[in-house]
Amino acid sequence: MIERNEYGYCSLIKAVDRVLDKLDVYNTTHTKISGKAQRDEWRNVNKRALREAVINAIVHNDYATNEVPPVFEIFSDRLVITSMGGIPLGMTEEEFFKGVSKPRNKVLMRIFKDMDFVEQLGSGMERILSVYDRSIFEISDNFIRVTFMFNTLPSDSVGKSSDSVGKLVANNDYVESIIKYAEEHGEFKSKQIQELLGLQESRTREIISKLCKEGVLIRRGSGRNTYYTKG
Repeated sequence: MIERNEYGYCSLIKAVDRVLDKLDVYNTTHTKISGKAQRDEWRNVNKRALREAVINAIVHNDYATNEVPPVFEIFSDRLVITSMGGIPLGMTEEEFFKGVSKPRNKVLMRIFKDMDFVEQLGSGMERILSVYDRSIFEISDNFIRVTFMFNTLPSDSVGKSSDSVGKLVANNDYVESIIKYAEEHGEFKSKQIQELLGLQESRTREIISKLCKEGVLIRRGSGRNTYYTKG
């Protein structure tokens, strides 16, 4: 852990601003100049996804039962956000990832919405999962933890902002999951990987295509009969 600071003992609105400002300092912007005089920029963590995760942790923290505030930890290779209390009672994990709105602290949610910290209810999860997959979440009955591995490499797409494709290079969990699935099943289709990782179809195809180019996977067949095996 790089450092430890206390941002409590003040209004939650002020605390949110202080936490976001501090995390922004460590959310380094990287720049790479290509041979074509084009610049590729990206951050350690996608800025929009990070903001949503911070606000979610503060708004949905279980203050009544645990009396413990959210914790934001910065390590040399990752940023970890932990909020107390698991998924709200009566909500399934699938509903949680789909962004079904069931605020734990309704008054607090209303205040944050009035202050424009929160936009459409339930939209925060959609913003996070548009960049990262579900593997960054650790959920138990007592807490929800989000781990953002730092994105230290640029996008493979020239001119495309890496801040919008953090998952592809920030977290190698999908590689391990796909390889393990290939070893266990021999062959598979992209739809099976989509369901495995909980991603959108376009994102799944992007990941599989990259792994095929790197020789991790081999594409076989064509059209609807396309399937993949381990390289």
